[in-house]
Amino acid sequence: MGKILVSSLCWLALVLQLGCGSCTQQPVITSISPSSASARGAQFVLKVNGNDFVRGAQVNWNGVARMTSFVSSHQLLASISAVDIAQPGTVLVSVFNPPQNVTTISGAIGNPMSVCKGKLSSAVVFTIANTHGEVPIVFQKRYVSASAGLVLSIQLSPWGGLEFCKLRTQ
Repeated sequence: MGKILVSSLCWLALVLQLGCGSCTQQPVITSISPSSASARGAQFVLKVNGNDFVRGAQVNWNGVARMTSFVSSHQLLASISAVDIAQPGTVLVSVFNPPQNVTTISGAIGNPMSVCKGKLSSAVVFTIANTHGEVPIVFQKRYVSASAGLVLSIQLSPWGGLEFCKLRTQ
């Protein structure tokens, strides 16, 4: 029993001696600029303002990391490509702070364990607006079945979306 106690105390001493680095604060987004763009617009730099950003923080665009520049603990800049805003809709923007100075230590049975993980902010909404008026139609077809008495009309947008589908009786 004493041997287990000594081993446990040694393990605790090892963890205390190595430390776990510093667990980062959870980042907070207070605003983004711009907060919207036109669909099919040009690439741009997204300014993310907030608190507790750390070096190495990443701006996520719908959960996917974008090229990010650290300006300060209150501001990040992210490159948003024209492909990112090709279609109208909404996108969730968040910030991920990676763990800082984390020491990986071996567990009791030799499995490595990392004491601290990164932190993710709450997401804010970025709007991609369709400012080009009517949706241009690249495909329009009307199917008529005289025997069944049905008419099917289909219209597709250039983005591959179904814009209109109507089935009616003649």
